[in-house]
Amino acid sequence: MSKDRRYLGWGAIYEGSQALARFARKEIGEPQGIIGIARGGLVPATIMAHIFDIKPVISVSIVSYDKETKTARPVITALDKARLASVGKGKGWLIVDDICDTGETIKVMREYLPCACVVTLMLNKDCLIKPDFCYSFKEAEEWVVFPWENVGNE
Repeated sequence: MSKDRRYLGWGAIYEGSQALARFARKEIGEPQGIIGIARGGLVPATIMAHIFDIKPVISVSIVSYDKETKTARPVITALDKARLASVGKGKGWLIVDDICDTGETIKVMREYLPCACVVTLMLNKDCLIKPDFCYSFKEAEEWVVFPWENVGNE
């Protein structure tokens, strides 16, 4: 069964990243640093790092899908444990991802950083594990295509 596709443009990504930054500023003030979930969360994480004018950005790679097929459990494929350990429990830090579809990525990250503020651009309306804030919602049957995923396919 093919999912309905929803294509997002760069304007929506920038607008969404600004909204996430406004929420984070209200919740935690100026963040100490940002953790971007690779690959999709790195774009809004970078935009937010510029909005906040902060340098500490950590990349964590967690794979939840193989193309459009969900994996059994998210797999951390790249993690600088020493750098992540320097964050402590994550108080004052932001975890940024492009989408929260099942919540499993958030669950894994909260095991490492239970006090971090988690924000995503998109949230599946049926998701049980939710970020602290999201910019927009998606239907369970929708497949969201971000502009960085559509490069060369225009």
